[in-house]
Amino acid sequence: MAGLELVPEQLWWLFGAIITFYFGARELHHSRDARFASPERVQRLVQNVQAIRSLREDGVAADDTETKAGDGDNAAIKEWKSAN
Repeated sequence: MAGLELVPEQLWWLFGAIITFYFGARELHHSRDARFASPERVQRLVQNVQAIRSLREDGVAADDTETKAGDGDNAAIKEWKSAN
């Protein structure tokens, strides 16, 4: 800490500017390089939206007839679900 205290304030500003420009340029490079609307990403997005829409209100897939883990033979959970 004593060594950091000896660094002049102007040098801290310079370090901050260099770090800001480095990470800013890096982020800009990666955002320009990314292909946001590639056909694979669009197809994956459409599949995810369809999967979400196929869920029931309780989060179980509409075509899933199996019980969730832990629901098996628990009468209390079945009673609670039928009440709600």
